[in-house]
Amino acid sequence: MKKSDAIRTRVVIVRNVLTDSEMASLSDLYSTIRSEETKRALRKGPLTSECNELFDHPALDGLRTTNHVSVFVHVNKRIDEELPEIYSKIVNLMHQTDKEQNWNLLSSSSNIRVMEYHEYTEGGSVADPFHADGGSLVTSSILLSSPSTFEGGEFSTMELDKVTMNYHDNMNEGDAVVFVSEKWHSVEVVESGNRQSFVTEIWPGPRCVIGRDL
Repeated sequence: MKKSDAIRTRVVIVRNVLTDSEMASLSDLYSTIRSEETKRALRKGPLTSECNELFDHPALDGLRTTNHVSVFVHVNKRIDEELPEIYSKIVNLMHQTDKEQNWNLLSSSSNIRVMEYHEYTEGGSVADPFHADGGSLVTSSILLSSPSTFEGGEFSTMELDKVTMNYHDNMNEGDAVVFVSEKWHSVEVVESGNRQSFVTEIWPGPRCVIGRDL
């Protein structure tokens, strides 16, 4: 699909993709990985020390002081093994939406590129309005926090006419946005509170088990 055609596609909102218990299970997995990372880091020294400036875990990357933490739960196929029902539910949703919208981007040979648990605290964002998941085919983002628990943090898309579309008022926790990965999209700055979401990208490359591209 051409970039201009991808930008013209519409975002699909799918209601109640995950139940409360499924969202809690994802949150538990996220907390477990964060706890594992803390234990690894503390073996080197205090978390505030220079040696722990960066996260120390195969599922985490970047600065510890970040206000946008992203945990790769696909690494080592962890989500497949620990939460297989959720894994299958999300993948099936994306294939079904791709077919219903006649994007026809996914096939039996398409694979998971990333499955990421995102946590945004005050100041966190994906601020570039022209951000896109280059190289991926279809992306889903499931909101895991009630919109009443944070300010800002709106999921938005930039259209070809440079008009910004905002989806915040139409979503509740457990709802997903599914879209063509090359469509411009962003998450506006979280002004207060805590915003959590779960993002999945499917691409034509091999199943990733180490990072974003391997």
